Amino acid sequence: MATAGDLLGRLAGDLHHELGPNLLSVAVHGSWVAGDFVEGRSGLGVLVVLAHDPDRTVLGRVALVHQRLVRDYPQWADHIEVDYVSPAAVADALEGRRDHSMLRICPGELLHIDRVSQQYMMNWRSAVEHNQVLFGQPPGDVLPWIDDHVVREAIADNLRQWPEWSLDLRGAGGEAYAVLTVCRAAVLLRSGRFISKRAAAEELAATHPQWAELIDWARHWWYAGGLSIEPGRTDEVTAFVTAISDELTDVLQAPAAAEAPRPRSLAARILAAAQRERVRPAARFAGAGQPEGTDLLVSLAARIRGRDVASGSSRSA
Repeated sequence: MATAGDLLGRLAGDLHHELGPNLLSVAVHGSWVAGDFVEGRSGLGVLVVLAHDPDRTVLGRVALVHQRLVRDYPQWADHIEVDYVSPAAVADALEGRRDHSMLRICPGELLHIDRVSQQYMMNWRSAVEHNQVLFGQPPGDVLPWIDDHVVREAIADNLRQWPEWSLDLRGAGGEAYAVLTVCRAAVLLRSGRFISKRAAAEELAATHPQWAELIDWARHWWYAGGLSIEPGRTDEVTAFVTAISDELTDVLQAPAAAEAPRPRSLAARILAAAQRERVRPAARFAGAGQPEGTDLLVSLAARIRGRDVASGSSRSA
């Protein structure tokens, strides 16, 4: 049986073949890197960074990749979540704009074009922080930094909607997943810590003994092989999700603590400047013959370094 590692390696290789220099980075996030991945149950989260916003041509090429994956790895057909997004799109989304397109495929949804928003910022931040690169450059070198307050607000928006979403859950699996997801959201909003669902469940069970039995049930079902035929606990799950959402209302409304700005690497700053100049990104340095646009990228790097020297900055490449 093919493992998750087999699938990830195949995905990265096929994307490189189909997308060529438009592919900047392929990186993993989620339970695979957080330490609580369960083979055959957990989904695989992948961030693919493209040089340019995807169009219909790119959609067609990526669709071929995923069709081959489903054919060759049928057991993973509904266990993979991939976002295809450009650095320029992420930068605009951080400013609250939705002018750029992205591709997305996830359990229950076919590959499709969507508008970029802040909804998926936690996934992208996770990919940057864990730096589990399957192909290309580290995502942190090509994406703008995603501040804590942006992730916090994205999680808060999701948590506000969970009481309504919980009404549509069907079966023990969906309900267990909801409980664990809300546990992680609660810990993140309270403490600002990014931890796994399993660790968050243990923590919330200790601080909320009135919900400990339900949380332990969800944790056991998810991580110890619960059966889909087991009866759900719909009323309890809905009550739990609503109670935690209401409890965190004050946290959702309170302003987040100020976060010190994170210096961007020279590579990321060159990429942003290159996109403004409408040239291909720094990934094109690879290969012989200095491709068209390289001279301009070199001059952009010199210009950025010159500003650093003039301002007394000591940023490193």
